[in-house]
This record gives sequence, C-alpha cells and structure tokens, in this order.
Amino acid sequence: MGVLFGVLWAGCGGGAGFGGGVLPSGAVGSLVARPEGNGRLFFIDDHRGGGRSALGLSGVTWGRLVDVFDVDPSGKPSPAPLLQDLVVDPDLISDGVRYRLEVNPGTGGERLIVLRTHGAPPVGGVTFEQLVRDAQALLAPVLPRAAGGITPGPFSLVPRNATLVLQFDDLLLDDEGVADSLADRLGLLTGLPPTTPFEVLPSFDPNHGDVLGGRFHSTRVLLRTTVSEAEASSSSVPIRVNAIGLPESLAGSGDANATLRIPTRVDASAGSFRLLRNLSGKAILPEASPPFDATSPARELLRAFRTGNDGDINRGFLLDVTRPRLIGGFGLDVVSSTPVAGTADRFRADIEFTTPCVARPSLGDALEVAGSVFEVSGGARVLSGGGVRDIELRRVAGDGSSGAAGLLGHGFLRLPYGPGLPVSSGCWWTLVPAAGAPPIGDVSSFSSFEVRFDEPMVAGSFRAFDSMRLVRGAAGAKASARNLVVASVHASRDLRSFTLTPLLPLDNRQGGTYRLELLLGPGNLLDLAGNTPALVPDRVHFLLDPEEPAQENGGIVFRFSSLDELDPFGETDLRGQFTLDSTRETIRPRPLEFFSAACDSFGGAPSVMLPFPKGVQTPLSPLGSRLQSMWRYVDFGWQVRDESKYNIDVIGMSWSPVGGVVLSDFFPRFEMRVGHSRKLPDEECNPARGPSYPASGLADGTVPFSNNEFTEPLAAMRTVHPESFGYRIDSSNVYLNEHRVPMIPFPWNRSGNAAAPVTYTWRDTAIQALGGSMGAGLPMAIEEGGPLFVEESFGDLAKPDEVPSIGLPLLWEVRCFPTASGIGLNPLTIRLGCLGWATPNFRSFSTGGVNVNGRTIQVDPSLEEYPSGGFNPSSQPPGKRTARQADNSFYVGELDYVVRVSRIHTAWLDTVLLAPRYIAPVLEPPATAQPTGTSIVFDYRGADGFTSVGRSPFDADGLDAYGDLAPGRVLFHGPDPSWSNSISSLDGARYFQVRLSLIGNMHSGAIPEIDSLGFAFLR
Repeated sequence: MGVLFGVLWAGCGGGAGFGGGVLPSGAVGSLVARPEGNGRLFFIDDHRGGGRSALGLSGVTWGRLVDVFDVDPSGKPSPAPLLQDLVVDPDLISDGVRYRLEVNPGTGGERLIVLRTHGAPPVGGVTFEQLVRDAQALLAPVLPRAAGGITPGPFSLVPRNATLVLQFDDLLLDDEGVADSLADRLGLLTGLPPTTPFEVLPSFDPNHGDVLGGRFHSTRVLLRTTVSEAEASSSSVPIRVNAIGLPESLAGSGDANATLRIPTRVDASAGSFRLLRNLSGKAILPEASPPFDATSPARELLRAFRTGNDGDINRGFLLDVTRPRLIGGFGLDVVSSTPVAGTADRFRADIEFTTPCVARPSLGDALEVAGSVFEVSGGARVLSGGGVRDIELRRVAGDGSSGAAGLLGHGFLRLPYGPGLPVSSGCWWTLVPAAGAPPIGDVSSFSSFEVRFDEPMVAGSFRAFDSMRLVRGAAGAKASARNLVVASVHASRDLRSFTLTPLLPLDNRQGGTYRLELLLGPGNLLDLAGNTPALVPDRVHFLLDPEEPAQENGGIVFRFSSLDELDPFGETDLRGQFTLDSTRETIRPRPLEFFSAACDSFGGAPSVMLPFPKGVQTPLSPLGSRLQSMWRYVDFGWQVRDESKYNIDVIGMSWSPVGGVVLSDFFPRFEMRVGHSRKLPDEECNPARGPSYPASGLADGTVPFSNNEFTEPLAAMRTVHPESFGYRIDSSNVYLNEHRVPMIPFPWNRSGNAAAPVTYTWRDTAIQALGGSMGAGLPMAIEEGGPLFVEESFGDLAKPDEVPSIGLPLLWEVRCFPTASGIGLNPLTIRLGCLGWATPNFRSFSTGGVNVNGRTIQVDPSLEEYPSGGFNPSSQPPGKRTARQADNSFYVGELDYVVRVSRIHTAWLDTVLLAPRYIAPVLEPPATAQPTGTSIVFDYRGADGFTSVGRSPFDADGLDAYGDLAPGRVLFHGPDPSWSNSISSLDGARYFQVRLSLIGNMHSGAIPEIDSLGFAFLR
C-alpha cells in the first residue's frame, strides 16, 4: 500500500557522530536554567548529544500552548514567564490551589500561573517544578496512522486549535537558519483525502532539550495550528493570521482529514529540499518511525488524524471553561519611559489618558503603543487629572529594537470589562471616527462601532440585528423592523474585534438619538468553545453631531420572530416554501429530499387511458429519431394547488419496456433535453363526439418542434444529457417501481456526468411565461368529475393561454442519432388518450425506417425542424409513412426528482420615501457562512402604487405562488413586472418586493438558513 511499518532500527541509539554518544547533562526530566541567563528554564530530555547515526521520531502529541509564571510569597505573578511556549495538558483548568489559567488581554495568548514559587520549599507537598511537570503529563497522543485506508483506524482526534508536539530522540540542528526554514522541512495536509497544504507556524520547543557546548538545543518541534496577530507580525517568515486553526472534519465521519508529513530524503521531484536533522547532520530513518510513504521519493513519515468539528466536545476546540471578556481600549499618551536595569524587555512608564475613560492599570492588563504590546507587570500610581505614574511594563509582542523610545506616543490601555469601574458604558466601544465629545457624544453620522474580546470569538454569533446592534429612536423605543439600523458586522482577522458598520450614514432628521446594544442570549457572543461573556456593558445611548449635514434614509429588517414583524400589523410579511423556527427565530427552506414518481396505469391520468400492448419503437431507433413528449402534474396523481410539488428539480427519467423484456443495445450518440411545454394537452373526451380540446396538445407536422418550447431562459429547453455521452441499454438495469411496473432508466445522470448531476427545475415559480393555449385552463377539464374525480371544477385557477409554470408539463426530448451499432428492438410502453381519437397530441416525432420502396431512410435529429412521423412496417404495402406526425401516445415512465429549490416572496414593502435609492441587503448568516454548496438568491421588483381593489398589497397571504396579486392591482415601477437580481433596478420605486430562492446541496443534503435580513434605502 505504499507505507512500510517494519521494526525499530537496532542502531538507532548508537553512532559516534557530532555528540560522540554524549549523555544528558543532568537527570532526564529535571528543570534547569537556560544558559542565556534570562531567568528562563527548561526540562532536560533524553538524547545522545546529537550524535545518533539516525534521528528518530519518538512520538507526536497535542495540547494547550501557554506561558508559565510562578508567584512570589505574596501570590503576585512573576513579571516575566519562566517558561515560554510550553505545551500542557489540554484539559488543565484553573483550580485556585495549583494553577490559574488566564488570557492576556493584549495578545490573546494564554498564561499558566503556577501557584508556587520557583525554588521555594514545597507547599502542600508539591513544588513549582513538580506542578509544571504534572501539567505536561497528560498530553494527548497522535497515534501512528496513515490515511486513505493504508492503516486501519481509529484515528486520533485533535482539536482545531491545539498545538502539536513532535518529540525526537536526539538534539536537533536548530540554529537560526534552520529555525527560519522549519516550514520547508515538514508539512501538514488537510481535506478528504488530505491533499491540501495547510499553513502552520512551526518552531523549536524552547522548553525541552539540553545544553551542549554552552548552547541550548531542542529535542522537540512545535506546530501551532493557530496564528495570532502578534505571532504573525513577529514571525521571521510571512504567515497569515488564523484564529480558528485546522479545518473541521466532516460531521459523523471518523476518517482522517489531516496528515502530518515529514520528509526523510531530499528529492526535488517531491518538493523536498531540506530535512530535520540532529546536530551531527543525520536525518530521520523512516523504518525507525513508521508509518511512512514508501512510494514517495522523499519517503515522508506519516501521522494522520481527525480534526474536531461542531458536533464534537467543545465544538471541536480545546476545552475552555473560562468565559470570554470584553476588552476596552482607553486612549492614552505614554509621556515617559525608562528601561528596568538589567533587562531588555521591561520598562517603567508614565501615561496620560486622553479621554474621560480613565482606569488604574492592573496586573495582566495590556498597553498597545507604537505597534508593540506590553503587559502590565507592576506599579501603577494614579494621579488626579487622568495621569498614571510608575507603571511597570513587559514587552510581549512587537519590535524591541528601539528600546524605551519605542514606548513613547499614543496608544491604548487594554483591560477587561468590569461593572465596578467608574466609567461610562461608552468607554467599552471604539468609534471610528472618534466621537466629538468622547466617549460617546457628538457622534458622526458616518461612524462605525467596534468591540474587542480577549480571545477569538465565533464570527456568526455577532449579528447586526440580534446580538450587536444599533437602534434608532428614544431611549425606551423597542427594537423593531423599522428602527433597527441596517448594518453589517465585520470580524478582525484574529476574531477578537468586531465592527458594526451601518450601510448608510445615520439618519439625523429627528434629533439623531440612537443606542448601541450588546445582547447576551442563546447563540449570541460565543467564543470558539461556545462560552458567552458573564457581563457586557449596558445599552449606550448617544446623540449625533448636530453640526453635520442632514441625512435622510431608512431600513426594513426581518428577524423572523414571527411572520408579522412589519406594519401594518395583523398582516403576514412572507409566504412560500419555508419553515419558521420561532424559537431560534430563523427561516429554513424545505428539507432536501429525493423522490420518485410514477406515471403508469396505477394512478393519475394514465390510469384512465387505454393500453397499447405492442408499444412503440420511437425514439430508440438505429435509423435515428427526434421525439418530443411530455409529462403533466396530473399524470403523477398530483393536484395543481399542492405547493409541495412546485419548484422540483428533475434529475432522471425512466421508460417502461413492454413486458419487462429488454435486449441489450447501444446508441453512441444520444441526447436528452427537458424544459417547460407551451402546450397543455387536455384529453377530456366524449367517445362519440371526440376530444373537447383537440388542439391543446403538441404541434403536428405543419408546425416546427420549437413551437412546443419556450424561449424564456428558465423555461427553455436545456440539454441534460449531451449527445456524446451515448446510451447503453442493459437488461440488468431493469427494475420494478412501487406499482411493480418494469422500468429502465434513460441515461440522464446515469452515464458520463453522473458524478456532477444535471438538474432541471420543473414547475418553477420563477418563470413568468404563460402557456396552455387551446385548452381548458387550470385545473384541466380531465380533472373535473369522473373518471379522475380530482377537482370540482376546471379553469378557475388559470384561463386558457394563461397557464403558469405550475400547470405546464415537463417537455422532454430525445435525439437518437443513426448508428450501425444499434438494433432498436426494445418497444416502449405507451397508453392512449381519448378512445378512438388521435388527439390531443402527447408526442411529436420524426423516426427513420424503411419506405415502401425498400429504401432505408435515416433521420438526423439535429436537422429535423418539423415532425415528420415514421414508417409503418405493418402497412400495406409495408413502409408507408405514418398518417400522423404527432399523436396521443403517452409514454409510461417514472420521474426522479429532488426538492432542492424553495422560493419565498415578501409582501410589498413600503420605504415611506419618495424616489429612494437602494443598497445591497444584509443577509445573516452571510453567504460565506452558509453551508458549502448552498446558496440564497435575491430577486427584486418595484412599484409606484396600487389600485384599491382586492387584498392589501402588504399582506403576503394575498399573494399567489409567484408573489403576484390579482392582475391590475400593482402599478409596477417602469412599468415592469419582471424580476431582477440587481437591487439598483428598484431605484425610484417607493415600494419593493423581494423573492428569495433558497438552494440546497444535493450531495451533502445541507440547506441554507436565514437568521435576519436588512434592506436599506436613502433619498
């Protein structure tokens, strides 16, 4: 299978290379000082002085990345970490006795404060060293597995934001050049199967290894799956910020979707140019650390695993029992700074706050200034007037080359929200541009509003109308469809900052009073593990700057708490194919489901048609054929007003072989097309008088095939099985349908393009074209009374020639091209309409044959513009042309379809503005956050007014399935009743209507969901 397992290499511990068999400098596992004299510590790992004759991978584990601090006798944390970037037990939590786990408000990095003093006697029987050792004891292993069925499962589960640890059995070659090129020496692939490169941030572990020749050398490599802003800015190689980490695995699947690959050989063809080596330059021996890829020239070690997903514990992320905290940004100026003697990254500074937002900095707070982040590690003496003196700071991110001078200038104090601080609630928001009277007075109409948290948050839990919103009006005004400001929320790259940006300048006509709200509740303001903040600031009320130019605009917001959110109340806002979840306040389309529907003698209109035992050859003729036929809703036993059968996507068709007998055959050129038929045959018939609507069916030979078709794009014929795919008929494909009628599939989505199925939306309510001339309208006359007893009357839903798409048949066409390889001995089962009469026509056709002179006549279907009929081998003499080119032959068959598209219409919406201009709407969740392969399509049309007759235009219950009121009720803008996907087509129209098409993913079964919608407009 390309992967070898082998036994451990016997010589792995030998060799007299660089280290000459040098043993560790102290007891393995002991905690000692690093040689740089900076107060940092490390654990001695087992090794052979970098002298092994081959490097071995001892194991791969994962855990939580932290900086480790001790405390002084008073319990105050040390000003600088004793171990930096240490990977600890992923389930470690604060217990108040041994550990306290915190988040740095500036960088978002985690700090493990060990509640012991390093070097002090044990407290409670344990020392600092023992507690740090215990914190690493339960790192989770990544089992040695390979993906793709190469090795059996199960595969290890790795949280998406975990840090991977690669432990080796010797000191690594880890000089600066190697450290900068670590990403070239190993790789991580993701996907199913794992083939897509994933960008990780690798580094040598500074906490495990040993000192050789006066220099520390690591035995481990860390792979960060997340990258913070601070880490990206300080990285020696370009890398993107990634707050989420690894891609999530497929829910319900235990398959590996990530593979760590470590090359063991240099090979340019495999893209392997650099290797991990020990100090003596020896690379990894793959046989010593299986599994590995023996088919690759680079012979990469493989470690496959499954990443977390939303259905796993902690939503697929590391355990997190700490609630996220809102972080303020209080503006300040650093007016003086001096370095702490004997240090390179610690300073004392004096600051002056620049707004009324003033607070005494506390230990662990952060200061951002001049592109660097500093942690408050001591001091802080508050003076009256907004000054703070003698703050002790430690640089934790940013360039330190400028020393104390780099700490001067304007910046921000980052501190967590607490209700006890005597500052305005507005201090916890950042306004851009800044308020004229900080923190929240004389606000610009062009403002955006930002909040920040101490850890990455779920972007989708910040919604502009539900959890982070702006409300127009007086303090007591309840949020409603018309006073919610239409805005969008944008997340920063690190998912810690969220900005609410109104789509239009804030309207200032009526005093300019607004309020900002952060709302807790189910699904709101979540961190990656699903926790919510314990506290958020109160509502923030503010006034706009009265000196700014006038702004006139408005908006309409749907939050789907009910179907009656918009005035006039008591009338429904939406209608269509959706489900309202009033608990979650969302709307969802119909479930994505697959169905089959038979049109045979056991139901629907075919059940009262006459059998024709011999069947017909058309269209399966080796001499060529072009056939147009149709299936109607009534042929499947459906009722015309049943909206569950509207907007269905046809994905396949079957025909019924006479007697269930099929001979193998092959037509190398065979094409299928489908569309909506312009004609609606109605076979209501008196055997004595004949059919009531003889001309309602398909065209005969005097009219071209195209007369049966629409030219409107959505209704027009579409090629669903290209000619080149052909059609192989195999008796093994015969099946019995639910009525025990034999069927065999046409080739549509069965060959050539089966992996990417082609669909066609039938009974599509986005089609505005009308048809059904020369018939009875809708319902059809054949449906009224006996023998079907489907309807009590006919023609009351639509008049003849005004039949909409819900009543139009599926027009299907087969083009079978002449071939020497076909035999054409498979008759298709048909039934006949009106007894003794050949109309109305259910098919039009041209088929080749042998004429009365014995001459073979071939039909090229691509050249047949008019139906010409066929040749009758049973005529006298044989080979006469058929009397008709179109007839009432109805093909027995079966339809395969999927409910994939659901359409929703709003009632007419009133902007209450004259000649407004429209802005692209806000959709939550946005299209980028909808399930893969799903979509939501917007279409619009406008109106200038309405006539006074009939139902209210603002009540969706008065709309039909097309979003229409009674004819003549709407004075369309333009005037144009058609729909447009461009919202600018509405410009100038006071009233507008929206059609939503929610489209599911056929492969995954996923469907989109709408939490809220906002439409903005301005005068």
